Amino acid sequence: MAPRPAYHPEEGEGGRSEWFALLKAVVLAAAFVMLVALVLVR
Repeated sequence: MAPRPAYHPEEGEGGRSEWFALLKAVVLAAAFVMLVALVLVR
């Protein structure tokens, strides 16, 4: 997997959107882990 470049011109101003994407990834990962745990516990 290639490392993601720090700055994408098409994103506009990079700082906030990058933090938002990171936060969204963390939330999605947490939701996925919780879903898997729920399925395994049943």
